[in-house]
Amino acid sequence: MDEKGGMAKWERRLTWVWVAFFLWLIWATGPMGGSNEFVRPSTSSAGARLHEQRAVGEVLRYLSVCSGIEAATVAWGPLGWKPVAFSEVERFPCAVLAHHYPDVPNLGDMTKIDGRKYRGTVDLLVGGTPCQDFSVAGKRAGLSGERSGLALDFIRLAREIAPRWLLWENVPGCLSTNAGIDFGSFAQALADCGYHLAYRIMDAQFFGVPHRRRRVFLVGHLGDWRPPVAVLFEPHGLRRDTSQGRKTRHVFPCLTRRGATAYDDRTPYVLEKTGVRIATPKEWERLFGFPDDYTLVPYRGKPVADSPRYKALGNSIAVPVMLWIGERIQKWENMYADGKGKEVAGVSEERVLPVQEAQADM
Repeated sequence: MDEKGGMAKWERRLTWVWVAFFLWLIWATGPMGGSNEFVRPSTSSAGARLHEQRAVGEVLRYLSVCSGIEAATVAWGPLGWKPVAFSEVERFPCAVLAHHYPDVPNLGDMTKIDGRKYRGTVDLLVGGTPCQDFSVAGKRAGLSGERSGLALDFIRLAREIAPRWLLWENVPGCLSTNAGIDFGSFAQALADCGYHLAYRIMDAQFFGVPHRRRRVFLVGHLGDWRPPVAVLFEPHGLRRDTSQGRKTRHVFPCLTRRGATAYDDRTPYVLEKTGVRIATPKEWERLFGFPDDYTLVPYRGKPVADSPRYKALGNSIAVPVMLWIGERIQKWENMYADGKGKEVAGVSEERVLPVQEAQADM
């Protein structure tokens, strides 16, 4: 082995040593250290003041923006969480929301929402702002694009509402537009509002649905760095993610409407004895984890066509991924309250006070 090859080998080993040490440090000092279960943090009066409104069994309330057809509400219904309001402007998703959730107000355009009206009534702000300007299939305009610029309104609402939790979803391309500066600026703006953040790319195929859908999920918590890490990462390894060392397999041409040698991974096809057909809207619903016929709702005074259903589902989030995140947020919420409904938090006085000062300046 030549000298350069030997040095490269030792550099790789040293890198893995540092990675292993970092993961051990998260495991040892984080809220789940040493077991699969969350560990109750130590008592802190400052932490108690930060979340004094919470009580045992309290229902978590959330505001959903860029709601689409509400994968979040489908996923979090079993947890008992309650939507305070939706924000959606597309006509067919609005029809789906009105059909399934007639008692939940749809605020429409998120740029016109006055978040100050919801301060103290919203525990979590969730949204997947439009991805077209982030997507590698688009023009990559980033935050300067007309649609992906709605991420700035997400920041504004986080500042005005100051919920305990944030959950933001987007395509992996958001990490690389403008050489990563856009995502860094977005995260820094949320951090300036007092939020501690963690993000992770997760693939729906590892959550029980038969299709690949890689998305970035960013979780924020007001005043404590440990909850976002505990929600998105397991203590015993990075399970549920695509292996970074997996080699790309050769993909053979498949039969599509464009011809036998074309690629079209935007449309799922089903091979049957009688030939090849496009998957039905009901099959698409199952691919995303929605109940059968969830999108089969009255639209414009007549039965809905397939096209709006395909589009709405294609813009949605996989329900099982949202459920997994929600369950882990709920675990963290549960361990904060004692038997009398008093808040018990593991945040030191030094870390909470700057956040309280930031909140006072909002």
